[in-house]
Amino acid sequence: MPAQVIVAQPGTLTGSIGIFAGKIVIDGTLAKLGITTETVKSGKNSDIYSSFSRFSPEQRTKVGDYMEGFYRSFVAKVADGRHTTPERIDAVGQGRVWTGAQAKDRGLVDVLGGLDTAVSIAKQRAHIPADEEVELVVYSQRRSFYEALTELGRSSSAFSSWES
Repeated sequence: MPAQVIVAQPGTLTGSIGIFAGKIVIDGTLAKLGITTETVKSGKNSDIYSSFSRFSPEQRTKVGDYMEGFYRSFVAKVADGRHTTPERIDAVGQGRVWTGAQAKDRGLVDVLGGLDTAVSIAKQRAHIPADEEVELVVYSQRRSFYEALTELGRSSSAFSSWES
C-alpha cells in the first residue's frame, strides 16, 4: 500500500480489499463419532473462537464489530497509500477482485506492465541510467515447516537441507 508506484500486468488479479473471519465448529462431527466434549471457561467470551461452540448472537455481533473496525482501518491505509479517500477505496473494495487493467481504471494500480516495466521505473526513481545493467536477485520461495521436515528426512546430512 505505501508503494510509490504500483505496476501490474493487465490480466493479473488485483484487489480483494476486504476482510473475513469465522471459525470451524466441529462439535457436530465429534458427536457423530461418539465423542463428547465439555468446555470450562472464565468470562462470557473466553470461548469466542472455540471450535466446540457456535457464536452466540452477542459474540457474532462482537466479531462483526471487530471486523468492521479492522476493515475501516485497512481501507484508510489503502486510501492513504493511494492518495485518495476512504470512501473512494470502499467503493472499489468490499472484497472484490479486479484485473490489472480494471484496477488501473479504478486507481488501485499506477502502470500496466511486467517486471521489465517495474525495473525501468525503479531505475528511473533511483536515478540509475536506463541503459545501465542492474542485477536482479531472485530469492527462493520460503518452505513450509512440513517441506523442511520432508527435505530433512531425504537428506543424508541434516545441515545441508537447512542451509539451502
